[in-house]
Amino acid sequence: MHYEIRSRDRIKILFWEEGGYWSCARRLEEGTFRWPSMEGACARYRREELLLLLGGIDLKETQARKWYRRKIENK
Repeated sequence: MHYEIRSRDRIKILFWEEGGYWSCARRLEEGTFRWPSMEGACARYRREELLLLLGGIDLKETQARKWYRRKIENK
């Protein structure tokens, strides 16, 4: 889940792993993050999407290919 800052040059990310949460923050010296529109204050991304977003790739300009993804069961 991520929290978006209005200026779009900063991001705070909250991760859950067994044993607790961990968070990280990033601030860009120049430019802005291009986050897809979302409902509410938080969003969820797959690891691939997050890496693209943090790398400066606009997800609106990309398209996911259809391929098999195994569903992970929650314990």
